Amino acid sequence: MRKLSKLKQWLTIGDAAQHLSIVFGETVNEADVLRLGLDGHLKLSVHFVNHTEARVGNAIPIAEAKTALSVFRTEGEEPHHIVLGIVLNDREVLNLAEDIITLDGVWDLSMIGNESLDVEHAYQNLTGGPAVTLTCLDGAFVQREDGKIFQLQSRFDEEHYKKDSKLPWGHPSFYYPAGGLPKDSVLVVRMTALAEFEKNLSLDSREKPLMTRERDNLLSLIAVLATLNYGKDEMEKPHALAKQIVQDATNKGLELSIAERALGDKLKEAATFVETKAKK
Repeated sequence: MRKLSKLKQWLTIGDAAQHLSIVFGETVNEADVLRLGLDGHLKLSVHFVNHTEARVGNAIPIAEAKTALSVFRTEGEEPHHIVLGIVLNDREVLNLAEDIITLDGVWDLSMIGNESLDVEHAYQNLTGGPAVTLTCLDGAFVQREDGKIFQLQSRFDEEHYKKDSKLPWGHPSFYYPAGGLPKDSVLVVRMTALAEFEKNLSLDSREKPLMTRERDNLLSLIAVLATLNYGKDEMEKPHALAKQIVQDATNKGLELSIAERALGDKLKEAATFVETKAKK
């Protein structure tokens, strides 16, 4: 898996979960990957299998954005202006181009509109959570690796406009902001995003290394428990024993937070420690 991953530009959510499980030596599932994306730790992307339409956006400082007099105000309220465009944050506004363009391939999720709700919906489905009923009127957004944002578009039914419109089919006025990601698109994770996540997690790790005495006690405990439950002879085959432990845990409905290979390595380390200590 890891050798093939080096040849890939991106992985599906399931493959990304398997990749992270191997890297960190603990179980990571698809819901975990989606949660990492929703919480801003891991950049998620989408693969447009059959293309989709979009409008390109241009982010400008909010101070430079055009404004218009609001028609919505209560009686006695002073007239006020509203910002034209899609407000991204307290500093920027997104202005959309009129032309419709086609997107294909892999694009990063901006996580500012309905694309974020789609990911939340997928997460809730995997974890048995409630249905996501929220919506974003601004639509769904993706971005290039350089940060350029695009608003996804849907098109009105062709028959609806054949009766009334004299404009050519495909005119920008026939499009409106998409309610979410296309149904024929696939959530993925770029290999570069996984590498960045692994790097950041390594740098931000606050776990303190075990002191020598704590480590020795832990290895002794592992060796004693494994020997009591499986016998001394089995400790001489740590990776085979790890496989048996994983199988037994699964049969009893228990889920280990450590990969089989990592467990085997730890059993081998424990056996070596006990053997070395006995010779002293």
